[in-house]
Amino acid sequence: MSLNYGFVAYIDEAGDPGLKKVIPLDKDGASEWLILSATLIRTELEKDVPQWGREFLSQCGGKQQNFFHFRKANDNNKLFACERLSALPVRNFVVCCNKKNMRGYNNRLAAKRNVDLDAHIKNANWFYYWVARILLEKVTNFASWYADKKGMEDKHIKFEFSQRGGIRYDEVLAYMQLLRENDHYGTQTITYDQIDWSVVDECLIEVHPHTHRAGLIMPDIVASSFYMACDKYERGLPCQPQQAFRLGPRMARRYDNRKSTAAGFGVKLMPNHRTAKLESDQQQIFKKYGYKFK
Repeated sequence: MSLNYGFVAYIDEAGDPGLKKVIPLDKDGASEWLILSATLIRTELEKDVPQWGREFLSQCGGKQQNFFHFRKANDNNKLFACERLSALPVRNFVVCCNKKNMRGYNNRLAAKRNVDLDAHIKNANWFYYWVARILLEKVTNFASWYADKKGMEDKHIKFEFSQRGGIRYDEVLAYMQLLRENDHYGTQTITYDQIDWSVVDECLIEVHPHTHRAGLIMPDIVASSFYMACDKYERGLPCQPQQAFRLGPRMARRYDNRKSTAAGFGVKLMPNHRTAKLESDQQQIFKKYGYKFK
């Protein structure tokens, strides 16, 4: 196993994975959306990340004291934060999962496998990890393609997950091991792409408190801005897509093809736009990034 790496992927979320009750179907339900995002950088830029964090705080944080939290910023600072992120040498990925059609769903297979793997993961955030798998498929495919294109000697990714929402290192590690095993034996359920395991080393997976890692500011901006763009029931406010619009230059496209859109890769809507049954104002952000609604 290698402890060298060519990339760092910072991962954070907005919304929650609750499925028992879901807004707007239930008045007191969990959020309609679970949104996971990743920001990918080259390793040589890792040394610059603390300074980027200080700049987000000083330029966009307003009265925030120690760490920039996107949701606590005013609208102008949120816009500026997205513009600042769009100017950095990063690639962003987001998976936006609308949970209405998952309301009350219990993945018994996932729960059984979790118990078999590790008693700690019983009743764990299996839905979070299922969405995370879709995100990791995009991130690892992009990193592998980029590393091959640039002739990088080491193309492994160090993954830094935010601990918000109760995410634990043992859960992440056990789930990654399960995914690798299922891909090896061809027993994976419902695949979209496939994780490129050539860039994954379980020794390079970390989980950190959100405020302890400056790099986690970036996926927080992505996840939270997309959350604002498509959620209105949990927040009790109209959809506000203007901030997430500004992230366009750094939302990943498959093979970084500038003639393509980010739809389905850097910006992934789950389930598909027909099943999700989004309202017209919720569709705006996805139309911006290439989705077609009829």
